[in-house]
Amino acid sequence: KIEADDDFGKCHVGNSSSAAQFPAIGYQETEEEVQPTISTRPRGPQRLQAGEKAKALQRASGFKSQNPFFTVAMQPSYVSNGYRLAIPLDFSRKYLRNGSGNAILSMVGDGKTWLTKYHREAKGTNPRAKLIDGWKTFAKDNNLEIGDVCVFEMINSEGYQLSLNVAIYKPQEDQT
Repeated sequence: KIEADDDFGKCHVGNSSSAAQFPAIGYQETEEEVQPTISTRPRGPQRLQAGEKAKALQRASGFKSQNPFFTVAMQPSYVSNGYRLAIPLDFSRKYLRNGSGNAILSMVGDGKTWLTKYHREAKGTNPRAKLIDGWKTFAKDNNLEIGDVCVFEMINSEGYQLSLNVAIYKPQEDQT
């Protein structure tokens, strides 16, 4: 038994005197046409416009050092979901041992540090290296987003221990 009140009052559901009472849900007809709601918000990581990425890369290109360094533009898998940062192959071949080791990341300016791990796999047809454990914390603590550019400067490398200074360049920051 279902009863409803025309004035959008209470709605009785059930056939006994102890039936549940719920507020009735109704609608009013209007002469206006109802338009569907379309979300313009992306479902998942958003890709950065090429021009914005180019701005950050241009600012990062001014980085100079006597120490070895590499530059990486943040991609969706680096700053969300998997949180694994790909280390350029040329750098990893020259400076990283095969296998896993520790990488200490230090922010340029404030000196705060994060312990991460790197993994380098040189065998097979797909050699690669990446920062893994601890990278997610670094990325979140520094509000890294798609298109940000990071410069990783090697300060020290002893065995399976690597120390890197990190400078972050944001696409939206203006140089003054």
